[in-house]
Amino acid sequence: MNRILTTEIWHEAKKLARTASSRKLAVAYVTADHIGLRMGDVLVTDASPRSIRSGQTDAKLLAKLHKAGVVIYSREGLHSKVMLIGKYAVVGSANMSESGLTEAAVLSDEPTIRSGVASFIAQLCTKKSRLDDQAIAALCKIEVVRNGWPKGKPKKPIRVRRLGNATWIVGVYDLKRDPTDDEQKHIDRATTEI
Repeated sequence: MNRILTTEIWHEAKKLARTASSRKLAVAYVTADHIGLRMGDVLVTDASPRSIRSGQTDAKLLAKLHKAGVVIYSREGLHSKVMLIGKYAVVGSANMSESGLTEAAVLSDEPTIRSGVASFIAQLCTKKSRLDDQAIAALCKIEVVRNGWPKGKPKKPIRVRRLGNATWIVGVYDLKRDPTDDEQKHIDRATTEI
């Protein structure tokens, strides 16, 4: 099952997280806990001093999550937005924040997608990148200087209607043979319509 999510990304993720046995996220910037992370969950984020100082990642939220038993890793320069929630993978553009931007993501239970996301997150979770009490306490001491959006806060996000089953994700490959006459008629008709 593959689905495109738009305005409901975090709603759907939270719903899945309620019953999932594990939750692992590699999300660049985190200023809100949209899925209810809890003990044993894994969060990889950009908790570099630069990201904390600019307000892109919230050190106090990280401290709260760490205290609740969430295992937190920091990778400066991280730009990914991927989640492994139980048997589902989510790959998209949304940071875990209140940005108000128009986002999109793919929700998938395909084994190859899930294993790819799991492998990616596992590779980010190194002993060196894990944040301990001392590292999080140091991040909480950084003064946050928000510069805001260059031209003010973005307007209300574009409302994208539910895409549902009308959206197809397809692979394209070269044919190993010439199309049959019937197939060629369909190709010619579609080409003319386009």
